[in-house]
Amino acid sequence: MPDSTLGNSGMAASVEISDGEFDTSRRDQGHVGGPHVVKITGLDGKASPEFPNGVPMFPDFEIKIDLPKEESTKDFEVPADWVNPAPAGGAAPTA
Repeated sequence: MPDSTLGNSGMAASVEISDGEFDTSRRDQGHVGGPHVVKITGLDGKASPEFPNGVPMFPDFEIKIDLPKEESTKDFEVPADWVNPAPAGGAAPTA
């Protein structure tokens, strides 16, 4: 998503990742470049009535990044020990 807090605007893009691989060549549009917020949602892909796209494997992971305006490739890694961050002024949630 373009980071509007840093003055960037444009359409957000979504890409499916399967087994660590993604392919944006089938997309009609790329990103606009500039500051972005990238959100990674990990689902196990096993559909159920409550979770039609699968159960979340980890909390959403967000990272801010400045993307180039030209075509490029960027890999992202969700840390193996990723957990929900602590809320402002509070303790991290426990499971």
